[in-house]
Amino acid sequence: MKRVAFAVPTLGSSQFAYSLIRQANLQVATRSADVAVFFESAVRPCIQPAFACMQLAEGWNYDGVVVATSLQTARAVLNFPHPKSRYFYVWDLEWLRYPCVYRDVQAIYGSPQLRLIARSQDHAELIEDVWNTRVHGIAADFKVWEVVDG
Repeated sequence: MKRVAFAVPTLGSSQFAYSLIRQANLQVATRSADVAVFFESAVRPCIQPAFACMQLAEGWNYDGVVVATSLQTARAVLNFPHPKSRYFYVWDLEWLRYPCVYRDVQAIYGSPQLRLIARSQDHAELIEDVWNTRVHGIAADFKVWEVVDG
């Protein structure tokens, strides 16, 4: 059984949170994966999760696979000392909408410690072209289970 944790900004009402919780609940129900979520901001989840949800700081001692989902959570995951492996699931191309410092974003997208997972083929091509890096896999709507090691 795979052990996968997601580092997320929030589980509040959004397509992002709905897709994550729905896919994770399915994995837990079929006993395909042991799932945990580490969140930055504590809010009521948009649907009931069937897995552990904890503050991001609790991920410090997590030793399974960790999947970051934003630039901020990727920065935090890079500082976790014990994960088996680290991924960055690029759900949102944040650097297109928000003002970002190029070096800070490049440090995340270019980090050899993070394997990138794109949400779509178009996202993968854009990420590879802009950041001159390789995308490890493509997974729509949090269907990352085949892409991550376990």
